[in-house]
Amino acid sequence: MRPPIFIDYAYAAITLLSLVTLRNRVINVIGFVVGASFLYTFLEMKEVWYSVWCMTAAVFSVLFYFSISGPEHHRA
Repeated sequence: MRPPIFIDYAYAAITLLSLVTLRNRVINVIGFVVGASFLYTFLEMKEVWYSVWCMTAAVFSVLFYFSISGPEHHRA
């Protein structure tokens, strides 16, 4: 059973608000890209939205890691 549609929008709003209101410009850009990917997957891939969104979240998690940890943690 699919949850009500407002749950999807509330989830997106909570996720995106935290990303676009931080003082880190890289995270803000990632937040806008996350928002665009949410809209695309939600509108174009409705039947597989949860699976695609989960994969997208994994990719963005890697981007978050690199944007938060900074370049000094990535030297070999």
